[in-house]
Amino acid sequence: VNNVCSVIKQLTENASAKEKPFILSLTEIENKRVASDLLKKLPVRFAYVSPELTDCDYNDNIVFYDQNFFKIINAQYHHFFNQFAKGEILEVNFSLKNGLEKLTLFSCHLKARPPDTNHTDMYRKAICDKLQYLIWKKHHGEEIRKHNQKNKNNDDSKLDSLKLAQN
Repeated sequence: VNNVCSVIKQLTENASAKEKPFILSLTEIENKRVASDLLKKLPVRFAYVSPELTDCDYNDNIVFYDQNFFKIINAQYHHFFNQFAKGEILEVNFSLKNGLEKLTLFSCHLKARPPDTNHTDMYRKAICDKLQYLIWKKHHGEEIRKHNQKNKNNDDSKLDSLKLAQN
């Protein structure tokens, strides 16, 4: 905890860094006590995405952020293999405090086993593919929604035409 805290302070306490946003994602933080201990040693402006936000008792992904710059909109885990309650990918949606911009952060928990151990490479590739899909969906979400709405409207009008023809 002391070593991680020291690195974060070095990154954020020099004169130019105080004016810049800061987000750090850590993996293998297995319990809330470790995250809380780390947070106690950081400047008061820092917070972390807590297990309460994601309905989990522990996390393999913890995201620390600077509250002076960011506000959490929501956070959720994405499950892929359904091995863990927490999921393999943590998505955190932030708004910047200026209210003009939003930021989505994805934090992945990739297994740290040696290659070819219990299908590690296959697992890592599957998680990366899922992450790529989530990013694509996030980027194209509005287009997909409009397309689906248009098709629904077309389907509804076809259904209305069919009903009229049957009468």
